[in-house]
Amino acid sequence: MRPITIAAALLAAAGCGSGDDHVAIGTISVRHPAGPDVRWLNVRNAIGSIRVTPAADDEIAVRADVSVRPALRSRHPVAEPERDLRVIQEDDVVSITCPHSRDGSDWKLDLAITAPARLHWTIVQTAGAVRLAGDGTHISASVAAGDLEVSGAVGHLELVATAGALWVDVERLGGGFLNATTGAVKVVVRDSGPTEELTLAAAAGGVEIELPRDASVDVELDASLGGIEVRGAPDVKREKGLVGQRASGSVGRGGPRVTATAGVGGIRFAVRD
Repeated sequence: MRPITIAAALLAAAGCGSGDDHVAIGTISVRHPAGPDVRWLNVRNAIGSIRVTPAADDEIAVRADVSVRPALRSRHPVAEPERDLRVIQEDDVVSITCPHSRDGSDWKLDLAITAPARLHWTIVQTAGAVRLAGDGTHISASVAAGDLEVSGAVGHLELVATAGALWVDVERLGGGFLNATTGAVKVVVRDSGPTEELTLAAAAGGVEIELPRDASVDVELDASLGGIEVRGAPDVKREKGLVGQRASGSVGRGGPRVTATAGVGGIRFAVRD
């Protein structure tokens, strides 16, 4: 078994529906060992939220706050681990999933997870917020409706939001791609990076990139129906087309390519003093 791709994951999770009119019925806590044979963490949820932070040990810990529609509370007055949360290991993958994939928007799970940062995290949320804090982690995450935030340090990052914003504020970043269909994309790198190619795209929303002063990258920016603002990067030059604006150039000694595109919206690129 291998982690599901972002596109396939959105389709697989979509059956759980959306909604926010729920009442709490309890909390489930599960711990699962993540020995040297475990390499991947897959999390798929429907309605609710997902938060993942690095674990202090080689163990995956899950806390699930379970809620249901009011009409179901008389039949399901308390949360039940066997019914409401699935944590399984197959080969080198530990999967945490919503078992109620055919129950529409009746069930809601708010997941708080700690997992070893060495694992590759693949996170899928249909409706609700996602908050991830890496520690050199490889992260792939998607949300159909909701915002997605990443902090800490990330080796490689792959983020997709269909209706929602992508917010990345990290100490270190290797590279990756971020794509938002309807929503803004913002990346702030505070200490070092990117060290690999980084691509940002927003179909309907602005794009913001802020890099540390010692960054060394090549830059290409393209705003189809918006303007471009460049600060702290004198060698990144703007040019105005018939529609929209473009900008390109190098920061520092040049290096990995940073590409940003915005369909409807502007782009702001800055290098800190």
